[in-house]
Amino acid sequence: MKPGKRLNPLLKMAVLSGVQAAVSLHIRRGIEVNAIDEKGRSPLILAASKGHTETCRILLEAGADPRILDNEGNDALSIALDKRLDNLAELLKERLSELGHGLSTGASDLDPASSENENSDPLNAADETFDLSGWESEEESPVPPQDDECLAKVSTTHQAISAHIPIDNDEDWSDVDIDLPDNSRNNRRIWNDEIRSEVLRLFVVAIQERHASHRWIEDIALDHEGDSDPKLENRLVFILEEMGVIVDDVEWLMPDITIPVDEDVEDIANEALSFLSDLTSQNIEPQRLYEKDMAKTVNLLSREGEAEIGNIIEKGMEEALIAVSGSVSAITKILCVADKILKNELPLETMVNREAIIQSEDDDPADEIYHFQEDSEDNDETPISDLTIHVETIRDLLPYLSKENSHIMLDSLREVRLSWAFLEALCNRLGQSKTDPVAHSALEFALAKVTRAKSRMIESNLKLVYSIARKYVHRGLAFLDLIQEGNLGLIRAVEKFDYRRGFKFSTYATWWIRQSITRAIADQARLIRVPVHMIESVNQVEWARERIEQTTGLTADAAIIAKQLSLPMDKVTKALRATSEIIPIDSLDIEDVANTKFFFSAAPSPEESAMQIALHDELDRMLDTLDSKESEVLRLRFGLNESDEQTLEEIGQVFMVTRERIRQIEAKALRKLRYPSRAESLRDFIEIPKHKCQEELKKDEISE
Repeated sequence: MKPGKRLNPLLKMAVLSGVQAAVSLHIRRGIEVNAIDEKGRSPLILAASKGHTETCRILLEAGADPRILDNEGNDALSIALDKRLDNLAELLKERLSELGHGLSTGASDLDPASSENENSDPLNAADETFDLSGWESEEESPVPPQDDECLAKVSTTHQAISAHIPIDNDEDWSDVDIDLPDNSRNNRRIWNDEIRSEVLRLFVVAIQERHASHRWIEDIALDHEGDSDPKLENRLVFILEEMGVIVDDVEWLMPDITIPVDEDVEDIANEALSFLSDLTSQNIEPQRLYEKDMAKTVNLLSREGEAEIGNIIEKGMEEALIAVSGSVSAITKILCVADKILKNELPLETMVNREAIIQSEDDDPADEIYHFQEDSEDNDETPISDLTIHVETIRDLLPYLSKENSHIMLDSLREVRLSWAFLEALCNRLGQSKTDPVAHSALEFALAKVTRAKSRMIESNLKLVYSIARKYVHRGLAFLDLIQEGNLGLIRAVEKFDYRRGFKFSTYATWWIRQSITRAIADQARLIRVPVHMIESVNQVEWARERIEQTTGLTADAAIIAKQLSLPMDKVTKALRATSEIIPIDSLDIEDVANTKFFFSAAPSPEESAMQIALHDELDRMLDTLDSKESEVLRLRFGLNESDEQTLEEIGQVFMVTRERIRQIEAKALRKLRYPSRAESLRDFIEIPKHKCQEELKKDEISE
């Protein structure tokens, strides 16, 4: 196996140094553990060459492949045997035997690059369409005959242009001195031989002593003029800490550098120096690096290629469920998590797919009959009750689980609709416990197949995200943030894409990408966040205000806009207040701050305070007549518990249901409160006649 990705220098330094915490940190950051350096050595081979057994164990648990060969044809096992590292050799043999067993059970495609017939892979089928057999050579045009008359005219014109003297009417700026910062000075200093040797000496001493003085780093960061370079200083500290070196202000005696330096230490120091040179170059801007990597990605897939990848994802998920359905250990862990969910110790989304929860909770409004009287109790058919039924079925099947009846367990697992995140967590738990290595290997292989297919689909549409994100620049978010949000929408589209519907993925993904970007702009662009559910009202009010001002030439106030849009005055006022310009207090003059009435709120009168207390008591009395769930939903929704109003999504997270279910509970509770026996007691607090309340009730009856 020969991976093509280049090994991250920080991971290489951590592996060579044997700093297990740094290696684990880089793995959690998502750095490729099967990448290779210029000598073809993977992190596992480097760790084996240094005899770091625990580091090798960490890499193997992260998915490092022990079959990778370096440029000399050696793998990690052969190196361990040459160095007589028995424990490490046993660890590698155990991993190789697991991979061999997985291959014998039909998992021969663990690595697409190791397949003998690579072109048979549908992921690589797009490369076969590139054909140069139809290339047609261009015929050279004959040289036109020399035209002396044309040559003479051209020469005359050229002489006239050369003889022309432009007249400069601008002011003379020759006596103005302009000093521009030399941004490239610090970058040139790192390539100076003296600086390079001093930095290399620092790295060698720090690696040997596991300690470096901050004073020494400051001296290296000084130039010949005595000016400090804080960027170089911070980068040196960063690299040293990545190698496990302690940097402090304690002064130590300088070691004797004339002592021969170990070759391994010198390799690590040179690698660190190379990484420092890359950091100080001008080609490390994130956008430039992203565009460079994006240019290497494949083009958009064809409809057939998208269908093939969709089929691979579907089969991979089915293989994952098959691997779980035949494992007693995996089923036991599923039941353990399900019990915690049923006890409200974990949210339902921990195990069940979110789409399954929404489909289970979406009720048909036509099935509900509303009456202006005491309603019966809520329907108990919820996702929790569905999960309870499936869990009990799985629990009953577990004692009789065998290869013959595993298909019954598989059907029950399909009904649960396990989420992708839960399957990944389950795979990690099986790998850590080592109770069922066969099931762990099969589940890991299935998830890896799905991951590769999803990655191919995502990488082929990165340019689509880039083109859509460019249309939303100057909206309050940086361009790279727009790309990041668009990529999140692209990942969401890959998870929900159904290739059987027949339309192209790019058409389907465009909506998800735009929704993710626009939602991020609405959520993050303003200094004071405006709730997403208000964005539509804000945009509608802004459009009406601009239209009125353009047609009439007058400033549109809230009353005019409310009349134009047929909206309540308070809703328009709230939307205008959300779009008002935010001025920092420190940017105002002292007199402006003193004269601003906004910072001072008048105390309410005794009559208003008494009215508010009476209204609060009456609302509490009315809410107590509802059941506990309806009462709590209304209190959270309208901020009656001396807290801010909460959205449907936030309340749904409290009760572990969807926002649609909370909306249904809210509507049902409000209909109960509108009944005359309850609404009559609140009529004294608002200036609405009694007959007006009866008309509202009749309107509700007609609309329902």
